[in-house]
Amino acid sequence: MFRYLIASMALLFVCCTISQPTLSPPPAPNLFGSCGTRAGQFSEPQGFCLGVFDHIFIADTGNHRVQVFKTTGEFVTEFGHFGSRSEEFNYPTDVATDGLFLYVVDSQNQRVQRFDAKRFTFQDIFLTADRDPSVLEGTPLGNLEHIAVSLSGKVAVTDPDNQRVILLDNTGRINRVIRPGNIGGKPVFGTDNRLYIPVAPSHIFSVNHQGLDPQRLILHPGGKPHPLESPWGIAFNQDQRVIYDRFSLRTEGKTIIEFPFPVTEIQIRNGIAYFLSTEWCGWTQAPLPPEEKTSL
Repeated sequence: MFRYLIASMALLFVCCTISQPTLSPPPAPNLFGSCGTRAGQFSEPQGFCLGVFDHIFIADTGNHRVQVFKTTGEFVTEFGHFGSRSEEFNYPTDVATDGLFLYVVDSQNQRVQRFDAKRFTFQDIFLTADRDPSVLEGTPLGNLEHIAVSLSGKVAVTDPDNQRVILLDNTGRINRVIRPGNIGGKPVFGTDNRLYIPVAPSHIFSVNHQGLDPQRLILHPGGKPHPLESPWGIAFNQDQRVIYDRFSLRTEGKTIIEFPFPVTEIQIRNGIAYFLSTEWCGWTQAPLPPEEKTSL
């Protein structure tokens, strides 16, 4: 049914583009947002995070800004515009919060900016390209992509141009640089305080909060005949790991949810899965099936 729905939507999109030139896909059911530049609209959004006060922060990448919503879908505010000064962005690709600060990956400015997570005001430049290359193994920062923040104050930033993950404390001090391989998606700190990094094609590279005790897990996700489709990642439902790719949320041996549109990122809180779609310019949510108890 979902394949038929996807095919039907794709056909509708093709027909629409023939009759009237547009790059916007047709509206997706139960999706908050659409393609555009106005408040509540998006241009290639690539990352999001769940914050305090039931806020959702979304990196509106192509519009060079961050938008804030309630989990009910209500628009709250937006901040940022194109540029290279403080509070300006050049393709922000991801966001993360520890409850106190909101970290924004300002990708093509090769830095991470930090904002107050409650008032949305600028705090400081957390990580910059002019950092001494000696602490980065002699290689300056590339275009950064993803970020993860733990409740204990650990920060992980992916530098895919250099195939590495930079581990910092919440003061911005670099503790360690790790090279897990071909980074496949957004890293996440688990409830066990370990960092989990998706590695293409179907591995999870894991280290403790100090960047030590490396472990590599080979995934055999079930419920689908095809392998994981990049970008893919890991989400936690309390203490249970689940994995996702562009069209499904899975555990070992079982597909939990299939998506009628391509999904870029998923996060889970209190049994609710939140989905972001870059191509469809929006986000939505859905409860996890209550009978799902399987972990990887």
